[in-house]
Amino acid sequence: MNRENVNNWINGFVNAWKEHDVDAVLDIFDCVEEYYEGPFSEPVSTRKEVETLWIDIKYQDISNLVVDLIALEKDTSAMHWYLKYRDIRDDVFYEMDGTYEVKFAENGKCRYFKQWWVINE
Repeated sequence: MNRENVNNWINGFVNAWKEHDVDAVLDIFDCVEEYYEGPFSEPVSTRKEVETLWIDIKYQDISNLVVDLIALEKDTSAMHWYLKYRDIRDDVFYEMDGTYEVKFAENGKCRYFKQWWVINE
């Protein structure tokens, strides 16, 4: 992977999220072997398991979403992300800040995903 490939992956990821396109998000994680919602969570790997973690994006009225590449070493990247949104189900505003560790398969899709985040409710 090179920086251009990773930035293209990030753009696809952010666009899918902003468009509330759960299927497009799932395609990004199509070959994931280990997906960690948090540093202490058990990993998931099936499309259905990942879908349960992403289904709520349908309810996010996003005012700000940014993902930036921090570092890249061979197939492993570190990214910073920031999200500010209103949950349309209960009209509550959320602000989240975190990091991703993403490892890529040869086809450019995510094969390993782990995130750390904090939330300001």
